[in-house]
Amino acid sequence: MSERIAIIQLVNGFAVESTGGGASRFGITLGRHINPERFDVTVAGLWSFGKSYELDRFKKNNTEGIAAVVGAKWKSENPLSSFWSSFINLRKKLSDVPYQIIHSHSEFGDVMAILLKAFLGNPILIRTVHNGYPLEWRKKPLRRLFLTNILYPMMFKTEIGVSENITHGLDRRWLANQIPKKSVHIPNAIDLTKFANPREFLEDIRDEFIIPPETFVVGSIGRFVEEKGYLNLIEAARIVCDKYPNTKFIVIGEGELLQEYKSLAEQLDIPDKISFIGPQANIEYIYSCFDLFVSTSFWEGLSTVILESMAAKVPVIATDIPANQEFMVDGFNGWLISPRQSDKLAQVILEALGNPRKRAEIANNALDTVKKYSIASVALEHEELYLNVTSNTN
Repeated sequence: MSERIAIIQLVNGFAVESTGGGASRFGITLGRHINPERFDVTVAGLWSFGKSYELDRFKKNNTEGIAAVVGAKWKSENPLSSFWSSFINLRKKLSDVPYQIIHSHSEFGDVMAILLKAFLGNPILIRTVHNGYPLEWRKKPLRRLFLTNILYPMMFKTEIGVSENITHGLDRRWLANQIPKKSVHIPNAIDLTKFANPREFLEDIRDEFIIPPETFVVGSIGRFVEEKGYLNLIEAARIVCDKYPNTKFIVIGEGELLQEYKSLAEQLDIPDKISFIGPQANIEYIYSCFDLFVSTSFWEGLSTVILESMAAKVPVIATDIPANQEFMVDGFNGWLISPRQSDKLAQVILEALGNPRKRAEIANNALDTVKKYSIASVALEHEELYLNVTSNTN
């Protein structure tokens, strides 16, 4: 057997239930599904965030033969110091293996990959752009100008977009056209086997979340930040609960706007109708208690939680944004609504609530759709890419 190709999957961290998000979840999952006979994979997290569930995931990787390392503790009060500490530590921890590829899955990871390249034997750099916002570094325009538009096209052998919309955006950059360099579209994916029996733990989950019998449950999962649109979901919840009091909204995640969301629920007199639950490990079991899943994001790359909902046979209402349009058809495998329209969202939730036959039809069609986003097939696409870039390093 020929020598294995050594690869670093570089993610923000192992706390995918909170800070790491879908991009880190994907990087870790990809690392676990790459063929170990042909590839030697290390999953490297930039930071640790002090969560018990991230330590469990870190240990699981190592015990199952996937090397895992973490750079440094995250210090929110000093991001620059946290980044530099991570660089120093990762450089030491990763120096023993002659890595051929560093594959980054985050904005900070992209910068880290460039720095590590000089100290790890000049590996090939690949990056995946997961963020669906039209511009990277949206709050740092000068950083975006230099990094995304100038440095990255020169430094990264391949740039991947998880959606066609992101891929087209990468190809529109002036320097990328001049080189020329085309980006590659490889979608996000999930481990479908984890959702083979989605309702296996239904009763246990409903008991844990104190959901009374016959309650219709609307769920959502994501970070509590502005772009996830949860203010619209809370406003819609009031309208829905006024008409159907036997409805419960469960929102899973954490973030800077949690108190603002709770205050709005109080103002709208529905604090008992909407529960904000912290990050959950084994998230695949949680979907079983949802009768309906709602995503109110203003932008996405390719939403992992929507794919997971489809795999768990939970019908989905989502915002009509470019990434969702690529795999969702309104009225066929989900419902699409315009962002920031609480009244319209409430109307569609009520329509879905009152039509169980339509919900079942939507869920069945969505299950067929999500089969195209299996991590097994997407891992094969990455393997082919890795083989191509290492066989042609010119």
